[in-house]
Amino acid sequence: MAKFVGENNHRNGTVLDINGQVATISGAQGEKLMATTSQNMKIGDNVEVFVRPEAIAISLPNEKPTHAENGFDVVVKEILFDGSRSQLVAESPQLQSTFSVQLPQTENFRGIRAGDPLFVHWQSAVSRCMLAER
Repeated sequence: MAKFVGENNHRNGTVLDINGQVATISGAQGEKLMATTSQNMKIGDNVEVFVRPEAIAISLPNEKPTHAENGFDVVVKEILFDGSRSQLVAESPQLQSTFSVQLPQTENFRGIRAGDPLFVHWQSAVSRCMLAER
């Protein structure tokens, strides 16, 4: 069985549909997720979805992209500084869970503070779906 190693964001769910190498998943809170799969899966399989912090993009709530396959409203809980990179921990009220997101090194998000609302989003190509361990 394949394993996902390294820092990541993780969701559990059930496969609703498969189109080529992209699975549509119903998450634990009823959210819809899309992720790439390299394993043989079928509708109804229990899966785990992973996306790395650096693969998640952020937008201001009033600038949500229309092309995002996966996206959720979040509130910044804390900002972590680790040498040359900055990371935020953001909570999704909808999902009742947190996301770890690497901040881009641009001026656009320099003023982010705890309590700020954001929108996190990513494409299926940067997330992976694997069969859940039994």
